[in-house]
Amino acid sequence: MRAAPLSRGLALAALLLSGCSGSGKAGGEGAAAPPSLLPAGRSPARRVVTEGYADPAVCGGCHRTIAESYSQVAMSRSFSLPAIDNVIEDYSRKNRLEHDASGFTYEMRQDGGRFFQKRFEVDASGRKDKSFEREVTFIIGSGRHARSYLNRGPGGEMTMLPVTWYTQEKKWGMSPGFDRRDHFDFFRPVNYFCIFCHTGYPAVPADSDPATALSVFPATMPTGIDCQRCHGPGARHAALAGRSDSSFQEVRAAIVNPRRLPPERQMDVCMQCHLETTSDGNWSALIVFGRGVFSFRPGEDLSGYRIHFDEAPGTGHDDKFEIAHQAYRLRQARCFRESAGRLTCLTCHDPHRRPEDPKAFFSSKCLGCHKPDDCGPTRLAAARGGAGPCVVCHMPQRRTDDVVHVTMTDHRIGVHPSPDLLLAPKAEAQGPYRGAIVYYRPEETPKGPEKDLYLGIANVLDGVNLPGGGPMLMKAVASLRPRAPEPYLALGIALMSRHRFKEAIQSLGEAARLDPRNPRILMTLGNALAAGGQLEGALRRYDEALVAWPAYSEAETNAGNLLFQSGRIDEALGRYDRAIALRPDNAEAYSNRGAVLVSLGRLDEAIEALREALRIDPRHAEGYENLGVALERSGRSDEALRVLRDGHREAPKDAGVLARLAFILATTARASLRNGREATNLAEEAVRLTGRQDARSLDALAAALAESGDPARAVGVADEAERLASTSGQADLQAAIRERRQIYARGAPYREK
Repeated sequence: MRAAPLSRGLALAALLLSGCSGSGKAGGEGAAAPPSLLPAGRSPARRVVTEGYADPAVCGGCHRTIAESYSQVAMSRSFSLPAIDNVIEDYSRKNRLEHDASGFTYEMRQDGGRFFQKRFEVDASGRKDKSFEREVTFIIGSGRHARSYLNRGPGGEMTMLPVTWYTQEKKWGMSPGFDRRDHFDFFRPVNYFCIFCHTGYPAVPADSDPATALSVFPATMPTGIDCQRCHGPGARHAALAGRSDSSFQEVRAAIVNPRRLPPERQMDVCMQCHLETTSDGNWSALIVFGRGVFSFRPGEDLSGYRIHFDEAPGTGHDDKFEIAHQAYRLRQARCFRESAGRLTCLTCHDPHRRPEDPKAFFSSKCLGCHKPDDCGPTRLAAARGGAGPCVVCHMPQRRTDDVVHVTMTDHRIGVHPSPDLLLAPKAEAQGPYRGAIVYYRPEETPKGPEKDLYLGIANVLDGVNLPGGGPMLMKAVASLRPRAPEPYLALGIALMSRHRFKEAIQSLGEAARLDPRNPRILMTLGNALAAGGQLEGALRRYDEALVAWPAYSEAETNAGNLLFQSGRIDEALGRYDRAIALRPDNAEAYSNRGAVLVSLGRLDEAIEALREALRIDPRHAEGYENLGVALERSGRSDEALRVLRDGHREAPKDAGVLARLAFILATTARASLRNGREATNLAEEAVRLTGRQDARSLDALAAALAESGDPARAVGVADEAERLASTSGQADLQAAIRERRQIYARGAPYREK
């Protein structure tokens, strides 16, 4: 049985990203370079979240016509509550989705005014197995193209549900990024960056939204993008407008009108959400050090809030087209590049209303600069009896690369391939980009050594270019000694991925010193200390993380793991119980609790806990391994083998499951279940996957070889396994292997009793 593993939880999730896709920036008006080396929590911009904002309903009191028309625009409907009168989906007939890649089936249902998604597998007898259900708490997306669904957990954490409604196809499909075998199921975390572009700023505490923060959402969220995301905080404007002694100039100056901004700042208002270089990775943009996610204000220079990155030219991504690429593609258009700043989003778009005939409306905007006779195809069409709208040819509908069930308008104005090519079905990409990345906008590129600091962080996020980014970031941090926690956190995570725990602890310790009440940083530092063998120090950091955020279920889980490793069994069980109470769907806490109960011989309780872990997360490999052990020790070898085969199917590359399955096949007392040849094949695969560096895999191979009639080779492999167990401090395993080796030396196989 494997020792209880560390729960990664939220601590090792990608940090410093710009989100599901990215978001804005902020800094002083006309800032030339980002103020990146400020201490954490010190920013030239405001670090408030909703201070100064009015209730969005107030705007309609004076601007009723605009408010009424804006209520029909997709932006105003980009985030909503589930309700019967808001249903556009099919919840009654075609509401089941069988996902072949993962083997999961999903059912979407409504019960009164509540909506749910349920996952299950169908076992060999046709019964539903491993059923798990979550309720829809919020809807994300206007529904014009698609709607996805979120669940807010008891501690305020948010996750995305696995199935999305695609309006254009009028059917359910896997959510973006989920159409693959190893998808997120119900556990894809939703962070502040994801929410940034779908709704107004949530009422989170001031200074609680740095890029390194845990994303903890209030129970009540604003619905949709309101007026103030483009016009800025409106409380003072509304108050002045309601006073008889306020002058027109005072009222006007208290609110931002994007049309009165310089062209660059106009574009920044739109690009805070409509400029996403890619949804492929968290490296696509970084929030400037010291800024909060919700700190951007209209009128600011976007480059002082966020720095964008992109795949390097020539890597096969030069013509990519993604769902949030409106500004990205527009900036590639000749019309935009040669307009000397005169062409902005507002040249063509009125954000307050949707035109009745979009093709005719937007084509009329083209004719503000161009004449119909300028276009050869238009002249030809006119000669034949009628020309079509400009946008049909020059801004066509095109299937997006990242959300393959959706077609969007391509804002790269120009000549495009035929519609058949642009609208042809696509398969979802099965792996993220790996390779060189570059700064996207010259005006965002920091000057001097800071350039390598930001680029180094972006390179290590999600491992997009770890070999190139790691050394770059280390050198920049050593040279600049920044006074913000973000570089140290990113570097620490990168060092942990390379098993350089001593250096990781040093870097993460500096991050914690700079931001001592950040639960995410404390959790990550605790993980590094645990991996480096400093168990007591790690336990202190987990407890500090829990002081900072008492609902941190994963911190309780990790504390339980350390207590188990230290022999403090009762305390470990108490921690797992608290972790489960905080988050009842914490599969790892259930699994590790089961592992502890197996070690105590409380097999019935262990089996119950481990089955619950696998119901919640059918891909939890340790759960299968430990359940197999519990069932085998309960004398239920046939059931243990079924569970482990199930685990091998769900996690085919997990060496622990392979080794445990091989060991039982080789050593079970029931002759009808033994299979030396199969055991050998499975154990050899486990040994290969672990690079001959795992004592348990080698132990299983030795047992399988003995069962297959090759005791001499079994002795050699057992010697290798015993040495590894000794050097890794696994004294109990070492003794067991030595005992089995003596049996192999006599020419006999080992049998479990």
